[in-house]
Amino acid sequence: MRKLSVANPQQLRELIRAAGRTSAAQRQLHKLHALLLVGNGRSCYEVAQWFDESPRTIERWVRAFERQGADGLAERHAGGRSPCVSEQDVAALVLGLSAAPGAAAGSYPAWTGKRLQQQLQARFGVNLSARHCQRLLRRLAPQAGA
Repeated sequence: MRKLSVANPQQLRELIRAAGRTSAAQRQLHKLHALLLVGNGRSCYEVAQWFDESPRTIERWVRAFERQGADGLAERHAGGRSPCVSEQDVAALVLGLSAAPGAAAGSYPAWTGKRLQQQLQARFGVNLSARHCQRLLRRLAPQAGA
């Protein structure tokens, strides 16, 4: 039988990387695939090159898997300050941003940091600065279609 090949392996690598970033479950599967290759005799350096990861990262995954099994590969909170607004609140906020601010906060022509600050205080009891709200608007506007 003739040996097959993929015409554009770089595109395939990018697809695998993108899929690995979509969710914790996908990232877990990505790690398990890499470990399967190491378990079948491939070196951490080969696998790292194929998966576009650092060899040290692959080594850490192997050691974590050997110590704790699949639980050792689970995503962990890396530290830092907890968000003031929960993921559910952000989702509601994105939906609210796609509507005119007048429907949510009176008859305003457009969302501003100050108006968002008022809405967050009224809806969720969250006190953020107007500047922080401006950054949130900038970050969420593409998701809301604004």
